[in-house]
Amino acid sequence: GTGYWYKRHEMFNATDYFVNQSGLQKTIYRFTTLGFAVGGPVYIPGVFTKKNKLFFFNSYENGQSKFPAQFQEYTMPTALERQGNFSQSALLPKDPSTGAPFPGNVIPATRINSSTQALMNVFPLPNISTSLTGGAYNYVFQPDYNIPKWSEVAKVDAQISSNDSLYVRINAFKSDTQAWYTGAVTNPAWPWFIQHYIFPDGSVAMHETHIFSPTI
Repeated sequence: GTGYWYKRHEMFNATDYFVNQSGLQKTIYRFTTLGFAVGGPVYIPGVFTKKNKLFFFNSYENGQSKFPAQFQEYTMPTALERQGNFSQSALLPKDPSTGAPFPGNVIPATRINSSTQALMNVFPLPNISTSLTGGAYNYVFQPDYNIPKWSEVAKVDAQISSNDSLYVRINAFKSDTQAWYTGAVTNPAWPWFIQHYIFPDGSVAMHETHIFSPTI
């Protein structure tokens, strides 16, 4: 039998240049693999004592990985814009009833739909100044991928006779890609929810070998 454990962690890494530049925390970077394999003859004292007839094997591996996805850069509504105040924004909202800009670039509170205003709070507030991004965006984040996975193999070999051998093998595997914000399959344009992409796989195999004669 054998066992093993393998580990990587962001504590051993230098902070990424762009993470420092954006003022973000060091990103998670973790890979851990734990596993074992064991095998040998099936031997039961007083019941099954022939050590060359039946053999077993079992292996298991569990891998946990967390690592950053690519940087996401977006423009989010500012605290003033959520109140209808665009006096400090490059945007120029117009009165839909007249087609003219609102006085002072501020939408009157009576003209704001409270339900829609509440929905705007789903969006995160800006976390980087547009003066640093050339006005291209005001929000940056780096989502993480979390991918736990495991695999297992179980196998039994039997030497039935000098002319017949048999084995049965079972394989199982499962991977779950979990991703904040960007998701594992789709790519919503703001931090919203975790998505899962679950991939299971399994198989069963049976193999028998028979020797009919020394020449067949």
